[in-house]
Amino acid sequence: MNTATPIIAPLTGGQTRQVVNAYTGEENGVALPIEMQTLVGSQNVPYIFEDMVSNETISKAISKMYFMGSKARNELGLKARKYALKEFGYQKTIDLWHDTMLKTIAEFPYKKKNYTLLEL
Repeated sequence: MNTATPIIAPLTGGQTRQVVNAYTGEENGVALPIEMQTLVGSQNVPYIFEDMVSNETISKAISKMYFMGSKARNELGLKARKYALKEFGYQKTIDLWHDTMLKTIAEFPYKKKNYTLLEL
């Protein structure tokens, strides 16, 4: 998106926020609906959903992007770049990280529960 390239991405996890504008609901490319989920797990990660999209849906998304024409693709790419710079730019990321750290430091002692061990 930072290169003004529209994207094709499934509507899952953080990719949803990239392919769909969080404020307007507009797509910055082609958003693919999740068609199948599997539940997997291990000792380290008890469970996690894997979201999947069919090959047919992916090929239709590629065709949609191709047949919209270069002018429309360029416009969509520029819109995606503008959104990416605003939402995922370095300075915003640094500022959010900084603010989160300050908030955590300021609030942590007050939210921490103290436990007392009583001997029976």
